[in-house]
Amino acid sequence: MIGAARALVGGALAAACGGAPAAARPPACGPGEVARVADAADVAALAGCARLAGLVVRTGASVSLAGLAALTEVTGDVRVGPTVSVDVLELPGLTRVGGLVRVAGNGAMTGAYFPRLRSAARIEIEHNAALASVSLPSLAAVGELTVRDNPELQSLSLSALEAVDALTLDGVPSLELLQAERLRRATRWAVTAPALDVAELEALRERVGARPSR
Repeated sequence: MIGAARALVGGALAAACGGAPAAARPPACGPGEVARVADAADVAALAGCARLAGLVVRTGASVSLAGLAALTEVTGDVRVGPTVSVDVLELPGLTRVGGLVRVAGNGAMTGAYFPRLRSAARIEIEHNAALASVSLPSLAAVGELTVRDNPELQSLSLSALEAVDALTLDGVPSLELLQAERLRRATRWAVTAPALDVAELEALRERVGARPSR
């Protein structure tokens, strides 16, 4: 009884002095959590997460996602944009996305890099005014890939991609380098890229068995 009373008194004193432990915060990458990033503090809170149900980045701040190096899988969607001051998008450890990857409406972004991403259900990269380079060098499987209305885009790396259900390249007048040497099948194909080398475009057409539009 005396010990219990002492414990109660000690707990009350600790609480009164601010010494009681704070209630545990739920993990930022708990099951079912869609992570939302608006600033550097949000990135820091997700730094140890290996798996997320979803990731949404919408911000007016200059935010780097390089701190999410532990993230390897997103079971749902990855949506980046609109953003104002994010100049480079990089998710260095991400290997799989179960849903959509959408990078759209990023006014200052010049590069989007997914060095280890191997698969996604769908990828959309659209309406990024300054985007000059997109790199998906490990992507082997994707349902639909759309790259549209990125007027400054100069290079697109898809060097591991072998098959895609639908490929759309449109509104990319500056695209001069398309790395897709392993691509062998595109069920639906719409390519309008006037700056691409004619011989390169013809080689692509022969491999996938379709005639790209120009």
